[in-house]
Amino acid sequence: MLKKMKDKKDKEFYDLSITEGELRNENRRLTKENKAHHLNNLKLTNERDHTLNAKKEAEHQKNITTAGVNALTREIEYLRKTADNEKTDILNLIRDRDMMSKYIRKAEDINEKNKQEIIKLNAKVASLNE
Repeated sequence: MLKKMKDKKDKEFYDLSITEGELRNENRRLTKENKAHHLNNLKLTNERDHTLNAKKEAEHQKNITTAGVNALTREIEYLRKTADNEKTDILNLIRDRDMMSKYIRKAEDINEKNKQEIIKLNAKVASLNE
């Protein structure tokens, strides 16, 4: 009976040893898988961080570009307004030049008539003096 109990205990011990070995192997396998998952998790976290940084940089560049475009738009509007004002000034100067030319021609005509009148009067005075 003792021998039977000893054999039974030995068999249980043997079975437990096998089970312990299997559990140790399973534990090693799961530890390896856990390390692999941990590394994959770190890789994904790094990729996420890089993606977020790239997104922030892209948004920053977008804001800079938008500000630049707005500044250029304001400058274009200012230049357009300046060009319109200069065009108006040029048209006014052309109109003034044409008016001055007209007045100069008119004054020259009057001056010519006056010269002719003076010549006639001088001739009359000279004839009267003789």
